[in-house]
Amino acid sequence: MQHSPVVDQNNAHESNQAKNSLLKQNLENQVLEPEDTLEDIVEEELIEEDDDELTVAQLMERIRRKESLEDAELSSLDLSGVDLSYMNLRGAILNDVILFKANLAYADLTGATLAGLNLQEANCEGVNFSEADLSEARLFAANLSQAILQEADCMKADLRYAKMERIKARNVDFSEADLSDATLVGANLISADLTDCRLHRTNLSRADLTEASLQRAWGRNIQLEGAKVDILKAAGANFCEGNFKLISGKETVWEEGEYYGADFSGASLPGAEFSTAYLGWAKFNATDLTEAVFDEACLVSAEMVRTKLLNASIQKADLTQVNLFESNLYEANLCFSNVTETNLQGANLRMLKHTMDR
Repeated sequence: MQHSPVVDQNNAHESNQAKNSLLKQNLENQVLEPEDTLEDIVEEELIEEDDDELTVAQLMERIRRKESLEDAELSSLDLSGVDLSYMNLRGAILNDVILFKANLAYADLTGATLAGLNLQEANCEGVNFSEADLSEARLFAANLSQAILQEADCMKADLRYAKMERIKARNVDFSEADLSDATLVGANLISADLTDCRLHRTNLSRADLTEASLQRAWGRNIQLEGAKVDILKAAGANFCEGNFKLISGKETVWEEGEYYGADFSGASLPGAEFSTAYLGWAKFNATDLTEAVFDEACLVSAEMVRTKLLNASIQKADLTQVNLFESNLYEANLCFSNVTETNLQGANLRMLKHTMDR
């Protein structure tokens, strides 16, 4: 039996009407913005799951859209080269994430957990790391210029060759971190903890190290020229051949440290504590060391030309071959110090206290 063409056309027309009605009903169930497209609807549905269950595809879509990832769990992912600039990652968990050569410029990672994070050669310029956990993070050769690290935990972090000019790092914990060859020119390190840090060739010129701790830190050729060091604690530090020219600060502590060949010329360090420190061949030319303490220090062959040592305590010290030419030793105490071949030509020795060993 053959079907009539008219009947077939009617059936097809009814089927199409049913499909159109169903499609219209589905669309009416969605609230569309004037500029929404079908592609937008599909993409939004793909990323509507909870942050804790993000797939890599959903995460990358959020990153592409620069959407907030606040408090997101992103641990152990490989996000090398990804652009996270200006993104909100406050409180996010990125433990052991790989962000090699990634771009995080001006992102907000306040309070984020970043332990073991790999940010080698990443761009972190202007990033807010306040109160973040960066312990044992790898930031080798990363750019952190103008980054904010207030009260961040960077304990044992690898920051070798990192670019950190003008960072704001008040109360940061850099203890046991490696900052060798890093550049921290003009950095704010007020009350920072750099205890047991490695600082080989680290450039801290013009940094503010007020009330900071460099205790037992060590590094050859450290650069601190022009730094502010009020109440700096550097007891037990080892900074051989370091550059401390023009540093300024009251009540600094350098006792028991190793400063062979270090240059403190032009510095202002009234009341500095250098007891038992090794300062052989160090330079203190034209340095203000008023009321400084060098008791039992070794100053063999040190240069102290035109140095202010008013009321300084230099008892039981080794001043063998020290050059004190035209220095001011008014009321200084050199009792029981070794002054063998010490040059005191032109020095002010008025009111000097001395029972000298030769």
